[in-house]
Amino acid sequence: MSGLLYYIPGQTRAIKLEQLPELGLAHAFEGRLTPREVSRGPDGDRGVVIADPDRLSEHLLGYWPERQTWHKIPGAADKPVWLGSPHGERVEPRDLIRETPLAGHWVHLADGQDWLVPVARGLADDEDSLTWYSALPAAVTLDDAGNWTRGGVVAKYQQLWQIACDWWDAVQAAPVEEVEDGDQGTARVRVRFSFENVCDAALVALATNYRLNKAEVAFLGLFDDACAREVLMALVDWPVAREFLKKKLAAAHAGSSTAAGPPAGTAATGPASPTSPP
Repeated sequence: MSGLLYYIPGQTRAIKLEQLPELGLAHAFEGRLTPREVSRGPDGDRGVVIADPDRLSEHLLGYWPERQTWHKIPGAADKPVWLGSPHGERVEPRDLIRETPLAGHWVHLADGQDWLVPVARGLADDEDSLTWYSALPAAVTLDDAGNWTRGGVVAKYQQLWQIACDWWDAVQAAPVEEVEDGDQGTARVRVRFSFENVCDAALVALATNYRLNKAEVAFLGLFDDACAREVLMALVDWPVAREFLKKKLAAAHAGSSTAAGPPAGTAATGPASPTSPP
């Protein structure tokens, strides 16, 4: 396994987990970290290199410019943090996976690897129609009679749920450009999200299961225009909708060969989408 390295310039003592939020690295560590002070870092000055000891071997922890790649994380204020990785040690999805990832679909990203994207707004094929459901953990509360009842999506995943609902609404509102039949059949849609919004939303989805932020996604080369949208399609369970459309098209084609009159040409559509949690 291989992990990522972070360099904090000007640091002269060990970094603790509780300091990570102020450095913008709260997302990068879930349990332990190992610091190592270096007399010279990628900025040419003294600092501390940190890594997850469960993801990166200790002998790789340090600063060796001939053996590592380093990029400064954009957007930092006075002392920007640097992000790096060892040469020849490919960072894989398993190196960044969270301890308790949510179930979903594997999506092939621009780095050539498959990453697990959680399903937030799920779809169930009920033969004649698709029905939606919330696939995210729900709160358990009490009703007015004091009985246990399932509440809305837990606070931790409320943003993810809203993104899924907004994306599905956009998909439903967009015209279907093309529906292809066959083993590799797909339904392509034009979704009107800005470039920035697509990338931000896809990052939230991917970061639900992986210890990632903008800098890590850019450093690892995970997104291109198509990949970011594929992440969001997986978030709303599009593979299920795609299979449903293929089945409906196959049935329509089979029926048109024997039925009188012209063949039906209307593609099936999914259910209306909600604007708030159930």
